[in-house]
Amino acid sequence: MTFVSRTLIALAAVTVSAPLASALEVVDADLKLGLKLQLQVRAEKGWAENTAGNRYDTTTGTSAEPDDLDFSVRRARIGFVGVYKDVYRFAYILRNDLQDKTAASANRTPETHVAYLARDFKGESANQQVRAGLDYAFFNGASMNSAGWSPLVTARATEQTAMLAPRGVGVGYKYMTPKLTLGFDIQNNVGDSTNTNGTNQGVTYNGEGMVYSGRAEFIAFDDGEKPHMKPQESFMGVPGKGVLITFEAGINRDDNQSPLDLNGDGDTTDLNENGRYSTNTRAIGTEIFVHWDRLSAVAELRLAKAERNSSIPATVAETDRIIYLVQAAYALNAGDKIVEPAFRLTRIDLNDDNDNENTNYGTAEYGTSGYQSEIGATLYLNKNANKIAMGLQHWIGEGGTAKADIVRAQWSFAF
Repeated sequence: MTFVSRTLIALAAVTVSAPLASALEVVDADLKLGLKLQLQVRAEKGWAENTAGNRYDTTTGTSAEPDDLDFSVRRARIGFVGVYKDVYRFAYILRNDLQDKTAASANRTPETHVAYLARDFKGESANQQVRAGLDYAFFNGASMNSAGWSPLVTARATEQTAMLAPRGVGVGYKYMTPKLTLGFDIQNNVGDSTNTNGTNQGVTYNGEGMVYSGRAEFIAFDDGEKPHMKPQESFMGVPGKGVLITFEAGINRDDNQSPLDLNGDGDTTDLNENGRYSTNTRAIGTEIFVHWDRLSAVAELRLAKAERNSSIPATVAETDRIIYLVQAAYALNAGDKIVEPAFRLTRIDLNDDNDNENTNYGTAEYGTSGYQSEIGATLYLNKNANKIAMGLQHWIGEGGTAKADIVRAQWSFAF
């Protein structure tokens, strides 16, 4: 293999001088190395009330008067992906997301987002892959599939950790045919605490379980000679028809959690508080993706159960959660560009045993338990590589008191 340091130096120089629309790659007989970049710059304005009917700031999650306008960098990710000898894959991506979302200069420190190695095994009718490192598990489509492919400004509420969305260090396996993909992953716990409580027993407890997950994607219908369907939220009006269905199940087992302040006195040293706590979170889900020429549609149902185990029987508890949604987008020609209006309706219930949860919106880009509707439109300047989107989100808390209306605009760029 001929690949010396001068090539990387040249790549760095090109990165500085090349137009932003260029995808940068270095290729030789054995190695293909590409630079990846994703930027999303957002402006938002919210009008919200908390459970007491007072003003609420959805960017900070506080009962306060919101700013006139909030600018933030929702996504800032850069790194390299590559293929070696056509069968080995690797990636290293840094992220610095949600910059300045809660305050000036907030979240300015980068961290590793993805770092994995993979080996492909290619066959005549099916391909297989083994992957190891830090990556999304092949699980929870709203989490693992980039929100950059969405026709709306916000991600689906099913992506949240409460509904089991693993991204950790572990190993994974995929079996892929033209119409069927199966995947299984084992990763470190979602929280992966190094120790927990139990200090009044003279010990700390370190032993945790793992995250185990499996997912199947099946193309039920595709009008193409070569199937084109993927689990993506928009096909941007490209001609074609197809239906893809997913099924998945997973568990985050024995994930340690901190002591509980059961009486609200600000400490965790009282009777029944300082025991050993861990949580098992199980989740199942299904999605249906439809592409019908200009129409792209998604329906999703996701259920989760969190079981809190404890060395103190009085604090054992379980919580059932459910989120379901429908969304659709329709692509329209706008000269040589595409405009895609879209809507999404979401029901969020993070405690199915309580039909009158009285909670505030929170700080995510979707609310807590309640009813949420969204409308928006995306202008594609260069497909998903360069686009501008706007959206209006309306959320009403399940208890009926808290509410939020949020307008967001976002410019997204990626290669």
